[in-house]
Amino acid sequence: FPVTIQVNLAAGTAAAPAICAGNDVNTGIFSPAADNIGIATNGAERVRIDNSGNVGIGITAPGFTLDVQSTTANLVATRFSADTNPSQLILRKSRGASVGTNTIVSANDSVGGLHFQGANGTGFTDAAGILAEVDTTPGASNDMPGRLRFLTTPDASGTPTERMRIDNAGLVGINTTTLGGVADSHLTITGSSNSRAVLVYRDWE
Repeated sequence: FPVTIQVNLAAGTAAAPAICAGNDVNTGIFSPAADNIGIATNGAERVRIDNSGNVGIGITAPGFTLDVQSTTANLVATRFSADTNPSQLILRKSRGASVGTNTIVSANDSVGGLHFQGANGTGFTDAAGILAEVDTTPGASNDMPGRLRFLTTPDASGTPTERMRIDNAGLVGINTTTLGGVADSHLTITGSSNSRAVLVYRDWE
């Protein structure tokens, strides 16, 4: 007959985890709060999984699916292979409302973004960003037109402004979202009536 056995242990602490190996009594797994799991090494909490499934490294109250905080927060991915393939960071987007559902995205959907933020004294504010978006209507299988938008935040503001974009045809726009207005134009630059849209210096020496 199948038997279910549940073992209830004391919650433990980071300094004295409930589950540890051998005589290493300050390294192991414990429960820092209801429905939370913590992992400790050398008597200090290193990883927290909270009651919503968020994972924190270096933080006890993760605010994101994976929240990493440290005085030396560096993320490194190294690939060792005798080929031309690189290390990869893949950001994906589906319009499916539940995990695992593959529902086609729509034009103008953002499929990935990099946000660069600085501390403002009470929180963090965007200083710049790069967004990858669906440029026009995608189709089934291998039809996913994309564009890249580059943004920076102007002085005395906390809202990033688009400065440049590259569309699905490879057309580039600076200070404009209207690209390719003239036949065979691959670069479009817009400025005010009294601005120098393009300034080129040449060293004659």
